Amino acid sequence: MLLYLVQVNFSLLLFLLIIHHRYSINSLIIVMHFLKLIQINKIIHLVL
Repeated sequence: MLLYLVQVNFSLLLFLLIIHHRYSINSLIIVMHFLKLIQINKIIHLVL
């Protein structure tokens, strides 16, 4: 389950990076959000 969530988030991240590839600041923000999502998924996985 955790791996599936990470794969989905990673795919979404790549998609967003492609859209915003001209804006390095936006890309950095997206990466930060992605890292937060991974942390949230780990917490959810531990709880479940």
